[in-house]
Amino acid sequence: MKQLFDDAVAYLDANPDFETFDRLHFLKTYINPLYDYTYQLHRKLGVETVDDINTIAMPQNYHSTQLFTTQFFDAGVYANIDLKSPLTAKRKELGRLLFFDPILSTNNERSCASCHQPEKGFTDGLPKSLALNHQGTIQRNAPTVINSVYAQNYFYDNRAETLEKQTKHVIFHKQEFGTDFTEIMDKLNQSETYKKLFLEAYADMGKYAMTPLNVTNSLSVYLASLSSFNSPFDQYVRGEIADIDPAVKRGFNLFMGKAACGTCHFAPTFNGTVPPLYQESETEVLGIPTRSDTANLELDPDLGRWASGYPRDRAEFYQYSFKTVTVRNAAITAPYMHNGVYNTLEEVVDFYNRGGGAGMGLDLEYQTLPFDHLTLTKKEQADLVAFMKALTDNPFANDAPEALPTFEGNPAWNKRKIGGEY
Repeated sequence: MKQLFDDAVAYLDANPDFETFDRLHFLKTYINPLYDYTYQLHRKLGVETVDDINTIAMPQNYHSTQLFTTQFFDAGVYANIDLKSPLTAKRKELGRLLFFDPILSTNNERSCASCHQPEKGFTDGLPKSLALNHQGTIQRNAPTVINSVYAQNYFYDNRAETLEKQTKHVIFHKQEFGTDFTEIMDKLNQSETYKKLFLEAYADMGKYAMTPLNVTNSLSVYLASLSSFNSPFDQYVRGEIADIDPAVKRGFNLFMGKAACGTCHFAPTFNGTVPPLYQESETEVLGIPTRSDTANLELDPDLGRWASGYPRDRAEFYQYSFKTVTVRNAAITAPYMHNGVYNTLEEVVDFYNRGGGAGMGLDLEYQTLPFDHLTLTKKEQADLVAFMKALTDNPFANDAPEALPTFEGNPAWNKRKIGGEY
């Protein structure tokens, strides 16, 4: 191991240029094996680990021997729920049914899967999602929920601290589910199947198994399970496949280097959750326009985090600030940005290459994205897109259940569509 450390230092000394440094080679050749060897040495020496001295659960799993794997993180810590319970599998299955069941909406036509469709990477393919009863659209684009658990807060404006609170926002919102828990529980209590499933999933709660809390909890358990780090790029980094397109290699080095994407989309989640502790999720002011037409630019009026409703976010520099979502599965989750303004990854890369809104001439005092142009060549831009496409990984594309629980006393409800009508 000492030799590997020495070789790593020697490689750094021999390759000091920021733009030409081969980050992918260094990651595979030095970082990954050293990460594993250091952990193995720690265990063999019998030295206590962070788990032995810290009673507070940490987002990182110290016992993971890989960086690019779901084992590197503890989804339960992010979700603030117990995923180690022997009842977790039953809770996940209950949550899956509820996720695809439009019975949770006031008109029995909208489900979580209406905006988060598994075959589209748990998005809906629209610039902004349709609103309840076809009354226009909701305020923002629907981001993927794959790997979304790895965040400090949820929604584009960071207004929900937990997945359970995020679910409540959707339930109460007049443009989304437009309902409340009194109505939802009244419906669910009319299904013998749902009663049985709640009793099984929350057997430790007896007569209190079927509650609003457990509706949101089971949904959160399901959402937390939608985690995967098994894209072609992950497999290559882990050494499970021998090679990958050279454009992907160049794209990763650009992403983490010259293009500066990795300064906001942190590896290995490639979202805004900040290393090395991965406890804070950033928002950024990018200067997103209302249209993709660069000749007639107007700043999107959505104030983002500043308008979240929390006094903590009322600082001027949070105006137009939005959560940094993952670029994993970006190839199947178009359109992009909080308002769905860009239809292709090429357009997104061009936006950043131009320095965001401020770089294109918008008056934006607190833009956090550097407004100077990146001067990326067309080939470099294409390499960035190739890298992001290599992060495609959706093992949940066929996750919809074959049937939903029945309602014995209300046959009309049994005709509801799995995943919702729209």
